Formats: sequence, structure tokens, C-alpha cells
Amino acid sequence: PTDIPDPETTAVVVEKQIYRGVTIPSLDWWQPDWGFNENLTEQSFRLISSWNANIVRIPLNQRSWRLHSEYRQKVGDIVGWSRSLGMEVILDLHAVERGNPDLPYDEVDLHEMPDSLSVDFWSSVALEYKDQNDVWFELFSEPHNDPLQINPDIWLNGGDLGEYAAVGMQELYDTVRAQGAENKVVVNGLNWGFDHSQLQRLDGYNIYYGTHAFGNWPDNDDREEWDAAFGFLADQGYNVIIGSFGHVGVECNNTFHRELIDYAENKGISWVAWAWFPEGCEFPSLIEDWKGTPSPSGEVIREALQKNKK
Repeated sequence: PTDIPDPETTAVVVEKQIYRGVTIPSLDWWQPDWGFNENLTEQSFRLISSWNANIVRIPLNQRSWRLHSEYRQKVGDIVGWSRSLGMEVILDLHAVERGNPDLPYDEVDLHEMPDSLSVDFWSSVALEYKDQNDVWFELFSEPHNDPLQINPDIWLNGGDLGEYAAVGMQELYDTVRAQGAENKVVVNGLNWGFDHSQLQRLDGYNIYYGTHAFGNWPDNDDREEWDAAFGFLADQGYNVIIGSFGHVGVECNNTFHRELIDYAENKGISWVAWAWFPEGCEFPSLIEDWKGTPSPSGEVIREALQKNKK
């Protein structure tokens, strides 16, 4: 990998750019018969910007992008609104098709791994946004082992899962670069995006290694687990971003948010909180309504976003 500085080379030291922001979901579950969430408007992005976010993450539906021009237009609108407000944009491949274009729309979801149609998706997205270097590409939201089993080699190189053929992270990365896109690329680990401990680094550049961490979730809610899963990458000089995090539970627990943000800030790790969507602590939500009233965890995030310089 070429992202690690060469210790033999002397360079001018510049302050590392840290990104801090939020995710606004709903495009990931969009279907043509349902239409768009009525609150997915420029005003919502103005409210996010008013919290001082410098990045916003948009989970996407693979089939909707591939087949529906109105969906691609909405993504374009969101990118335009965000950029005009001084925020960069992460486009996250969230819902995939197990390689089956005839899979019922209700089953287009966060499956174990990307599939052959994901290559088409990223080829198209990269071509669309390759000239906008403030648009990031998150190759796949949460690789995981449920129910099909994914090993580190399949994560990297793809392989036969029995029910469908998985496409690996290296091929998706190469697909983006083949379109001439130099954009930042986010590569998430195993265990629902969390864990890089057993994984190889990709061959490439302008890569952020991503992780998703949730409190009250097995094996990913304390500092020792963070060190083992992704903190070591930051220690080695790689770019790292916590692309989704929160505390899942009927009670809002802000301790997790504070501890994870403190950990990230100390290691120079960027972060994006889940989620700008009013559905309560179990979602978990940063807002209580579409007017942007912060939830208890949202208060913590809004305060932490004040570190951004916009």
C-alpha cells in the first residue's frame, strides 16, 4: 500500500484533516412505489450544517441507483446541497442484491458481501462523481458472517458463498480507479464493518479504513476492542474513519458516544455518527424531530462537532 509515509523521506508536516459528521438514512430502503422521505430536503442538510458537520454520509440502495433516474437525481441533489454548505459527502453502498437482479425489492438489503451487480454500481457512481474530490466512496457498509460465512480472503478477493458469488474489496476499489476516479475510498472491516484485525490492507491509495462501532453490541464497545479492531491502523499511520456509531438500547446512553469520540480524537480518527433520523434511542437517533431538536446523544454529537473548522 502507498498510503503509509516513507520514513526515509522528509516532508513538510501539515495538520491532519479530521472529518466529523452524521449519517442521514432513508435512501438505503427507498423503493419506487414508496417515493422519497419528505424530509430528505435541502433544509435538513442546512440543519446538519448548522451543527457544524464537515461531512455527511448517505447510505444507498444498489438497485435503486442502477435502475431509477429519479433516484440518481436525488443523490445528485444531496451532493450539491452538501457541497454548497461546505460538507463533504460519503456515498455508502448499503443495500445489495446477492447478485440477483430479480431478487424481490423488499429483499434488497444489507447482505453479507457485495455482489457482481455492485461492480456495475461502483463503475457508474465513480464515473458520475470522479471530478468531485469531496465525494467519498464507501465500498460496502457492513461485511458480516450472518448467515453465510465470510473469511478474510473472501473479504479481500471475493469468492463463492454457495448462494451467490461475493465480490471482494480489492475488485471494488479497482473498479472505482478504472473509471479515473481519484476520490477517497472507505473500506470497512468484517463483523458488521467493525474488525480489521485479521484483514490485509488493500493495494491502492487515498484509502480510509472504516469501522462501525455500537455500544451495547457484542465485542465492540470498549477501548481494548477498539485497539484490536481498528485503533492499531491509526497507530501505524493509516487513515481511519468510524463511519457509523451509536448506542443501541431502549435507554439513551451518552457515555459510549463520549468515550468513542475521545478515543477517536486522541488517535486522529475521523468519525460519522448514526443517525439524523428521529426514531428514538433504539435506532439510535441524533434528533427528536425533523426540526433538528437534538436527542440526548445528539447533544453530545453537536457539541463534539464544534471542533470542526468550516
